[in-house]
Order: sequence, then structure tokens, then C-alpha cells
Amino acid sequence: MKKLVYYIKRLFGMNYKAMFETIEKVHKRSGKSRIYLFFDMINCSIKYLAGYTDYFLFYFEDLNSRQRSTYVTRGVNTNYILKCNDKEYYSYFYNKIKFNETFKEFIKRDYLNLKNSSLNDFKKFVKKNYRNFGGDCNRNI
Repeated sequence: MKKLVYYIKRLFGMNYKAMFETIEKVHKRSGKSRIYLFFDMINCSIKYLAGYTDYFLFYFEDLNSRQRSTYVTRGVNTNYILKCNDKEYYSYFYNKIKFNETFKEFIKRDYLNLKNSSLNDFKKFVKKNYRNFGGDCNRNI
């Protein structure tokens, strides 16, 4: 029953425009028909709790059933969160800024809260962290 309730909530809250844009991207990279991809995405959402973003990121169009079942999709991750954590703390997993602020001593990486940062803060953050990923920071940002 919980799976059905979760699925219904996802259906009503889904961004259908983004889903069809994702189908188009997968169609272009795979050559598979849009109709096939649409129904395969629906099948994956039911069977593997995979959203269209999971489908795209994990190249589900190229995977068989056994391979697909090994991925921790959005729905599978949500189930882990619900099973392994006290309800009182769910908000830490759904609010990245709250999580980062609370556990900053453990995450050991920079982050920026865009809700309370200036454009200058953002530029400094990008300049500093772009270097951390081997980027060339000589560009004017």
C-alpha cells in the first residue's frame, strides 16, 4: 500500500514537461522510439521506483532487468530513508542546506546557500571550487 501511495503522489507532483524532454534526450542518444521509451519509463517507475531522471542518468534504456534492479533509484533511496531513520529527522534528508549546516563538520566540502548569498559570494565560491576540480580560473566570471 505504501508503494501505491508513493507512486500516486509522484504522479500528481511530476513535471511532465521535463519528463518528455528527457524522453527526447534519451531518444536522440539511443535511437529508440519515443513511445517505447515512454512505456519503458513507466515500467521502470513501477518496477524499480525509477524516475525519469534516474532513467536518463543511469542509461536504463541500455540495461536489462537484472542490471536495472541493482541501482538505488530515487524511490529506493526514499524507502531507505524512511526505514532507517526516525520521522523526526526526515527534514534533514529533504533539505540539503539544513543537512549541510547541521553536519558541516562531517561533510568536509564547501557549499553555498544561494538563498542568503550575494552574487559576489557566488563568484568567489565558483572561483575557489572550480580550481578544486582542475578548472582554469582565468576566465572572467
